[in-house]
Amino acid sequence: MEKIEDFWNWFVQNEQEIIKSIDEELVDQQVYFKDQLDNLILDFGLFSWEIGQSKSGDWYLTISPNNNADMLKISKEIMDHAPILSSWEFNYCKPAKEWDRQFSVYDSLMNLQAIDASNWRYRVRKDPNGDNDIEIQTIGSVLLDEDAAKKAAETVVINEIGEELRIHSVNKIMVLETSDEKFKNAIDTLKSYFKKREK
Repeated sequence: MEKIEDFWNWFVQNEQEIIKSIDEELVDQQVYFKDQLDNLILDFGLFSWEIGQSKSGDWYLTISPNNNADMLKISKEIMDHAPILSSWEFNYCKPAKEWDRQFSVYDSLMNLQAIDASNWRYRVRKDPNGDNDIEIQTIGSVLLDEDAAKKAAETVVINEIGEELRIHSVNKIMVLETSDEKFKNAIDTLKSYFKKREK
């Protein structure tokens, strides 16, 4: 608890300077705050984090448990103690996004590959334990090596349904380079697919 209080005390003292460093593109200050946040957040465990500005104009801090259910409990506890700041939103995991499904990933040669996932399709299958496996058909995308393809698929699923639902409702995500017509579900229906089954 004391560690959480110390983190938020530091954040409250520095949040305006963090915003200023981004708004005014103060690179040295950005590097400083990145290092500080890395140290403070990694002190809680193997989390990743992101600061950005939402469409509403509010700033956000997201602490991601990196798809780990145990770490999700910790990130929730951290955010349960977040201060109320008029210009900030705080997320204990990556939320679902309204997005154009355009993004980039690095391949095994560290080349940045542009991805358009707007035409991707999927199907959900139950494994022998009754857990959900998502199979993704990557239509119209560049050919990626296995690790980059997995990373791209993970990004798409989390952006569509949010990290918490990914953790609790999805077992595996698989990328299949196939033209199988059984893949009839457009990727933009993935969120509604899982939401219907939550009820």
